Amino acid sequence: MSENPLPADQSAAIDAVAQSLAARYDMIRSVTLDLCADLEPEDFVVQSMPDASPAKWHLAHTTWFFEHFVLAPILEGYERFDGSYHHLFNSYYYSAGLMHPRARRGLLSRPLVREIIAYRRHVDDAMRMLLEQRADHAEVLPRVELGLQHEQQHQELLLTDSKHLFSLNPLRPPVRKSLDTPPATAAPEMEFLEQAGGAIEIGAAGNGFCFDNETPRHSALIPDHAIASRLVTNAEYREFMKDKGYARTELWLSDGWAAVQKHSWNRPLYWDEDCEGEFTLGGARAIDWDAPVVHLSYYEADAFARWADARLPTEAEWEMA
Repeated sequence: MSENPLPADQSAAIDAVAQSLAARYDMIRSVTLDLCADLEPEDFVVQSMPDASPAKWHLAHTTWFFEHFVLAPILEGYERFDGSYHHLFNSYYYSAGLMHPRARRGLLSRPLVREIIAYRRHVDDAMRMLLEQRADHAEVLPRVELGLQHEQQHQELLLTDSKHLFSLNPLRPPVRKSLDTPPATAAPEMEFLEQAGGAIEIGAAGNGFCFDNETPRHSALIPDHAIASRLVTNAEYREFMKDKGYARTELWLSDGWAAVQKHSWNRPLYWDEDCEGEFTLGGARAIDWDAPVVHLSYYEADAFARWADARLPTEAEWEMA
């Protein structure tokens, strides 16, 4: 603890917060490993495209974040697990130094998966010690909170990248074997709900956690408008496709039309060629026509909205709704 003892009530409050944060730390870090439960060692290394990362890299990078930004500057006497990991698993933190090129992360067959798991254990042990011994340090709680939010971002990326990787395999294996098919429910009729415009406040408010791009809170001027009562379904998007939506230049932004031509887009990502099945985290499944359509680019969503004689809501309109 600190050299100057805190009052008993303040010290007890810090200890309570630290214990709660330590429990959250253990839970969130274990979720990351749980998401990899069905992966085999070969699955952890492959990189499906330059914008994706191998599962092993996600496990290591999130660990590097705690080591570099929390443990190294705060925990006295902390020894890095392996000095070479700093270069390998830094991401876009240019202030932290040079990094391995993102597009070449899939070439890192070493360090081994088991060595990365050992790296996570090493850092987790040190983090528990930090939260027990230095919870009164002014930077501990905010940095750990940021690290946990960062880890949860990478949990989403881990699933996103693994899904893309597995979708390219002709065997089409599931990323998560235990995922049940969601029960089908009929989509309610779509209505457009009138919304009065005006000046509203958007952005982070209060003292809770937020990322820097959620501030500053500011005013946005919104016109009168109407917003759909639910999301667009797969069935509705299929009608756009049947009406030759992907072949009608007047529906597309110029960059979007260029992307359609360049990538030969003609259906949502992960839909089968027959447009009856799709690839999911649980493997190949029949399309649920009443479920919201997903895995569309901004250009596809914009073209659909124009085809439907509507437009996409702005961020401010969506936040207001």
